[in-house]
Amino acid sequence: EEPNVSREDDKKHHYKNIKTITVYAASMEAVPTVYLKAAEKLGAQCAKENVNIKYGGGKTGLMGHMADTCLENGGKITSVIPDFMVKKDWHHPKVEDTIVTPDMHSRKMELINKSNGIVALPGGIGTFEELFEVMTWRKLDICTLPIVIVNINNYYEHLLAQLKKSTDEHFVRARQYAVVNRVEDILPKLQDYYNKQET
Repeated sequence: EEPNVSREDDKKHHYKNIKTITVYAASMEAVPTVYLKAAEKLGAQCAKENVNIKYGGGKTGLMGHMADTCLENGGKITSVIPDFMVKKDWHHPKVEDTIVTPDMHSRKMELINKSNGIVALPGGIGTFEELFEVMTWRKLDICTLPIVIVNINNYYEHLLAQLKKSTDEHFVRARQYAVVNRVEDILPKLQDYYNKQET
């Protein structure tokens, strides 16, 4: 006879090392629907798997869609947003767990504080900047978290090609990130990093 363990209990331990993820994503609303749907899928999946999301606090674009879907599915999400953005009314009003920082630099440090992994969904200049800074921190051992670039619809194809060229020509020593093409592969990829650390 099978032990009396619920599927819900199983789910909670499925990604045993992934309690909180940091997500970088676009705030622009006028982007192709495929990207908004991907953000929604990540919000729903994190809610289902009991994984907390830390993100930049926006109410629009991929950030807003991810936050809305996470909340609608009973998930936990933490907004980290600088004071000047709150004053501009750019913050998500439904996200109760909000950390307001004095500036952008402290925001980026807080975003990765107590996180177990970093996820870059499609985004613009802000997302690129956050991604490259945290990759630099990894190189310098300031941050040791796994980084996953989510290449939905081949959005990051040219950026990844540039990174490969930089590595091939020895401007970059080693690859500091993993790449997935589907949202459902994000959490398994992050957990895989920790599984390899334990072996």
